Amino acid sequence: MTDPIAAGTKPVDEVMALVRHRSSVILDVLGLRYETTDGAPFVVPCPEEGHDYRVQHFWKVYGPSREVLTDALERLHGELPRRGWKVYRFERANSKARQLQLDVEDLSLHHTVTVEEDFASRDPHASKWEKAGRDGLFVTLSSPCYVDPDAGARPGADV
Repeated sequence: MTDPIAAGTKPVDEVMALVRHRSSVILDVLGLRYETTDGAPFVVPCPEEGHDYRVQHFWKVYGPSREVLTDALERLHGELPRRGWKVYRFERANSKARQLQLDVEDLSLHHTVTVEEDFASRDPHASKWEKAGRDGLFVTLSSPCYVDPDAGARPGADV
């Protein structure tokens, strides 16, 4: 994916709304009407000098079978490019679990998204923690860095 870029000047609440909307697009394209985690978007500082913040959103959809989840991830891989997203990777992760991973970037807003299968281990030698999870798709969405024009106007607004 592209290196972190400055997307300009935008108030935090506007970027939070953009990130929520992009997460909704991902969920809609997945076509899964199951449970999701309650994770909300949050603000993190940008390491680049002169850029105040970026917004990230981590969440998971779970409930259906592994096959339904994999089909949804494949649907996302096929549909997002038609909606202006660029696919950077769609392959098995380089990990012991070898679960499918999709990395994409929205070419208009430069939001990046990673969606990966998050399946509980079926290995008989796995720890109880590796076996305890619920099968799902884990989504990580990140905005580019922005400067908040209102940062100086709000008390305690340092990001």
